Amino acid sequence: MSSLRDKLKRVTGPRTVDRSHNDGTFDAFPAVPTAEASDQADQRAAEPAAVGTPARPAAGRASQCFHVSEKVNGVFHQHLQSSCFVVTHTVDARTVLGNRSPAEWLNLPLSSLQDGLDERGRGRTLDPGRALFVDLETDGFTAQSGCVPFVIGTMRFRSDTTLQFSLIVMHDPSDEAAALDAFGKLAERASMLVTFNGQRFDLPFLAACMARQGVRSAWLERPHLDLFLLARARSGQRARLKLTLLEERWLAMTRESDLPGSEAPARWRQLQQTGDATGLLDVISHNRFDLWTLPALAAALVGTPPPTKSDRRPTVVGLPVLGSTPAPVKNTVPRALQPPMPQEIAGDLRRQAMALRESDPAGSLVIFERLGAALPTDVEVAHALSELYEQTHGELRRALAMAQRAASLAPWSGAMQRRVEYLKSRLM
Repeated sequence: MSSLRDKLKRVTGPRTVDRSHNDGTFDAFPAVPTAEASDQADQRAAEPAAVGTPARPAAGRASQCFHVSEKVNGVFHQHLQSSCFVVTHTVDARTVLGNRSPAEWLNLPLSSLQDGLDERGRGRTLDPGRALFVDLETDGFTAQSGCVPFVIGTMRFRSDTTLQFSLIVMHDPSDEAAALDAFGKLAERASMLVTFNGQRFDLPFLAACMARQGVRSAWLERPHLDLFLLARARSGQRARLKLTLLEERWLAMTRESDLPGSEAPARWRQLQQTGDATGLLDVISHNRFDLWTLPALAAALVGTPPPTKSDRRPTVVGLPVLGSTPAPVKNTVPRALQPPMPQEIAGDLRRQAMALRESDPAGSLVIFERLGAALPTDVEVAHALSELYEQTHGELRRALAMAQRAASLAPWSGAMQRRVEYLKSRLM
């Protein structure tokens, strides 16, 4: 057990614990340092459960949660009587995401959001600073079929300049009651709930889960703003309204190193089948990304029209590392397609190299090396070269050099930094 913990520490570096994040909402989820948490979890799991309390997880399962917390970083809150946990951390609300910052949400007039508000919100005076942004990761489409919300992601403004994420993560289906209770305490304090497609999916799913647990909460009566409906009204489209596509069109940004949402259920099933929770790390990052862009997207939807395709140059945006206080993401595009290589040739070579990644990795490497020489500031090319050097020829030092180049070009990317540390550990 300790060897796994030590391995993850080498990958992630030092961890920050800030007990100030718990304002009473997570009293059943005390924040504890990782080493203490692992020992306490094993001790609790070995003790007999008291009558009337939820069943405690097996020692291996409980400890695995804490290993996830070491790698995720941030402030970790472990539930006292289940394997459910909450990860909280803050980021700068003024960070520019493409062409908008989340902080612009605080100055939006409510009249501009009417197309996305439900009947409970129309005509009311709502405080945007007390909105709770919500996004779920589930293992299926309906709670009635037994599916669970294994990640309940929330985000709120702690101040005009600070956003706080509170990600409620289940480790076992039996954690559902604890997860719903934690979410209810957050939502009951909100002036309104803000989602993307929450009218059709997230909120009905949570309501069905609460009915299954036999509980009811005041948040069910909170006003609800669905940015999917607002986007549909503003764009006049019913198709191609995926969140990532709207980010590209309205925010002029693309995500870096993001897990497709469709792959999240497989990570949950992997945990249930093998007990390995490390697959949830990418799901947690994906959920944070879905939340992080929502207030900026709302500001873009009610602001000026999006740029045309000919004018748009998307900004590549990566998530800040958990537990850190990052500087705002620079609103610049990596100089990927610059002379002396013409853009058309570079684009053709890139597509050819990507197509050969699986069938002919050696051929793909030759093309990427040509791109790397011509485009030394291209993050994507440097990252691809790092992977190919490692996987195709086992050249770890060259792989590390390319990973360090990518990390220096994208210092906000936790994924790039983790790859550098991973390669360093292999060379030790």
